[in-house]
Amino acid sequence: MPKTLEALLKLQSVERQLVEVRRQLKAKGAALELQQKRLEELQGEYKALRQEHQTRQKDIGSFELDLKSRDEQVTKLRLMLNTAKTNKEYAAILTQINTIKADTSRQEEQALRLMQTADDVQRRAEEIKGQIQQTEEHLEEIRRTSAEDVAKLQAMQEGLEAKREAAADRVPRQHLSIFNRIAATREGEVMARSKWSATSRRTSTCAGAATWPSRPNTPTPCRPGMKSAFVIAAGGSFTWRVRFPGKRYRLNHGPEAAVVPASR
Repeated sequence: MPKTLEALLKLQSVERQLVEVRRQLKAKGAALELQQKRLEELQGEYKALRQEHQTRQKDIGSFELDLKSRDEQVTKLRLMLNTAKTNKEYAAILTQINTIKADTSRQEEQALRLMQTADDVQRRAEEIKGQIQQTEEHLEEIRRTSAEDVAKLQAMQEGLEAKREAAADRVPRQHLSIFNRIAATREGEVMARSKWSATSRRTSTCAGAATWPSRPNTPTPCRPGMKSAFVIAAGGSFTWRVRFPGKRYRLNHGPEAAVVPASR
């Protein structure tokens, strides 16, 4: 196997491991952030419910004071009935008492509904309080286990980054430049084997990439005599047309790519 290809395959192996470790680290952070966000949402909801309950309680207090005042008015008017001098005066006082009683009845109904609402708000607040406690416990557990896992993953990442640097030193600069650009956008999946068979010394047919991307190739004229190669490619399609300036091939259309001979 050519040295360039061997170095690229080694680099690809380390790159895949690095991508997986970084993915796990990101997932750990995302899980922690998700639980923290959930806790903050519950705390905000609990605070709003407590404020609403306090407002309801104040309204209930105002209703109770008003009802007490009306009861006092009715008591005074009843005393006035005993001192009424004429039937007309008696009837007027009685009408006033009945009006106050009717208004009081309506206010009592409103007060009862308000009390029911306050009870519902209080019950909901207690439920949220329980959820906050559970979420805090779960978050603490995630932090504890995550800290251990993150420490292990970070140690693995440091080791793999050192290996990647060593592997990259063995890859020619022109191939490494293409590799790095593609790895940054393809989650580390850069290399794919492509096979083709020669039908004559003038025309050959590319059989297509075996692993990536998933779309099959359209048969395209290739260099005669090359049995297989590993391809570094950056695009979503493996349809290409090649020229032959040495061992590196230029694309006439499509993404930037390089072909590294595996055998001849």
